[in-house]
Amino acid sequence: MEPTAEPPAPRRPWRRRLVILVVVLTVIGLLAPTLAAPFVRPKVVAALEESFGAKVELDGFTLDWPGSATLSGLRIHDGAGLDHLRAERAEVSVAVWAALAGRYRADVQVYGWAANALRRPDDTWSFSELGGEPEPDSEELPKESEPIDLRVAVTLNDGLVRIVDGDQEVTLELQVATIALEDLASPARYEARAQLELAGPVQVERASLVADGQFVLSPADGSGLSATATLNLLGVDLAWNDWVEKNLNAQVFVDYGGGRVQVGVEVESAMLTGQASGALTGLEAEQMFVEGLTGEFQYLPDAVGPLLAPYAPVTVSGSELEELRLSYDGPLGALTPEALLADATGSSSMQVGRIEAFGLDATGGLSLTLGEGRLSLGGDLVAGGGALSLGARYSQDGARLNLRVDGARATAGLAPLLGKLHPVFAGLDGVEGAGLDGLLVAELELGIDGAVPLSGITEGFDLSRVHGGGSIGLDDARLTGSPLLGNLLQTLGRPTETRLDLAPMAFSLDGGRVRYDEPWRWKIGDVATSFTGGVGLDGALDLEWHVPITAELVAKHKLLARLVGKQLSVPLTGTMSAPKLDWAGALKGLAGEALESVVKDKLGDKLGDVLGDKLDLDAILGGGDAAAILAEADRLWTAGSQAEAKTLYQALREDHKLTVVYALNKTRIKDRSQ
Repeated sequence: MEPTAEPPAPRRPWRRRLVILVVVLTVIGLLAPTLAAPFVRPKVVAALEESFGAKVELDGFTLDWPGSATLSGLRIHDGAGLDHLRAERAEVSVAVWAALAGRYRADVQVYGWAANALRRPDDTWSFSELGGEPEPDSEELPKESEPIDLRVAVTLNDGLVRIVDGDQEVTLELQVATIALEDLASPARYEARAQLELAGPVQVERASLVADGQFVLSPADGSGLSATATLNLLGVDLAWNDWVEKNLNAQVFVDYGGGRVQVGVEVESAMLTGQASGALTGLEAEQMFVEGLTGEFQYLPDAVGPLLAPYAPVTVSGSELEELRLSYDGPLGALTPEALLADATGSSSMQVGRIEAFGLDATGGLSLTLGEGRLSLGGDLVAGGGALSLGARYSQDGARLNLRVDGARATAGLAPLLGKLHPVFAGLDGVEGAGLDGLLVAELELGIDGAVPLSGITEGFDLSRVHGGGSIGLDDARLTGSPLLGNLLQTLGRPTETRLDLAPMAFSLDGGRVRYDEPWRWKIGDVATSFTGGVGLDGALDLEWHVPITAELVAKHKLLARLVGKQLSVPLTGTMSAPKLDWAGALKGLAGEALESVVKDKLGDKLGDVLGDKLDLDAILGGGDAAAILAEADRLWTAGSQAEAKTLYQALREDHKLTVVYALNKTRIKDRSQ
């Protein structure tokens, strides 16, 4: 039985080419530099093109004794307009005598260089095409047991790397970078130490980073490579955040091996102090995963707040360091809500300096947990001098929100929320000089069944899916800038600074409408009133204001004098932005009742004795279509069609003279019918 042949050694064509290039330069060093340069230049270009698998251009090439060469105007490109690498000058020095003994040593100095990395539409990077075609099978390569004694040191001076990925662009400016390549057959070990400056657009603003670091790529156990890297941040400059320190002390540690990247971060500064660590797996799969990410930090809210501002509907501030803890295990990258909820677990807890939302200033602790298909948020805060408890849960089955406020001082910032319950508060946030003060007591339980976008409820969302209920009350309140409240106060004859007491009212939400489960009692100064009905989440109003008949109402409508103490129910219709109190409809019914009382008391018996059964008080007081005719006549008159309106006013005088409608509007009807 024939022995099994040993498998061929791994093929590393680029290594072989590098060895050939160094050998060629060694031979060049032994030749007369001036005589050899014209002959050698095309050989060098050809060797570089073969090594990089790209087009190479040289503006100048000179040789010096012993074993050094200078390349000027070096350009490596794809032949279609993209430069992989440009360099103003590259100086190569080869230890000639060591090379004759089989020890290859080379030093490369590159000046004024620039490299480009571009992600193409097919999701490949431009540099992936570098390296040339594989070597033919017939060529022999050194085996692992026959290492090549080759050491190359490359120093990059004053260069930059430009990375373009779609509409994002980042530029790395390297002041000095040294790379050491040695023991190429083991396989290779690279060492790089660099001082670099990062400048480029981050999100929609500009940022710059100054750092130095070290990178080492070395053999791993078995096959493959392992890598370690450290990065020391020396300064960060974010154009939108004046709080970020220019001399931030931070270190980033990266350790790669066996398809796994272990990452650690340590930060120490006035704005953020702490550490985090974790691992990345699945680097070669379609989806990468984070394993065992944990972190503990102290942060300065005044510095972090501006960073959160574009993404959070709250304002974060505070001049004292606060605690932040986090953990996460799950997928990384662009995620769907389904993938996040199904595959990830994590938690976060933080103390907040000051959070301002909807006019409430709150401080306390918040916690976030992710697991078992749910994302939950909770916290107990001190808000506006009172207590605020928050609980929210999100899953693919729907979302839930629980909120409790006890004794928080209300401000005009709450108007957008309170405006969903009553039109008195609607639009206050857009009125100059508007104000709201009072002690808020509220409980809220809301739910949405079915999938909800993580971005929240946006335009076009079916509000009928929202259901729940709660209660709300506002004690010792002052409200200014509300046109509707001004109308209510004028009706009651009360000054604009009148105090309001809104008793707690239970409500329910279903089918896109808020329904008052009980009358909402409003004490306006010393007058007890209430509201019943409901409002739509689309702003439609279906309310009634129940107000006692007072001396102030009697002064305006003397026919109501006999009804003092009774309730007047005024329809409140229209929309939140344009509410309408239907006084005419409300007064007509009560005025008819008052007039009926007067007629029956003073005339009924006497007329009855004279006319007997011919007296029809219901016809006198009802008026048939008189109210509709009067409304149309008033509309035409206001619209400028006085001639048409005059005809209707005359009809009222001739055909409806004995109705309550005519009696209440007699003067106007007579004047406009002339």
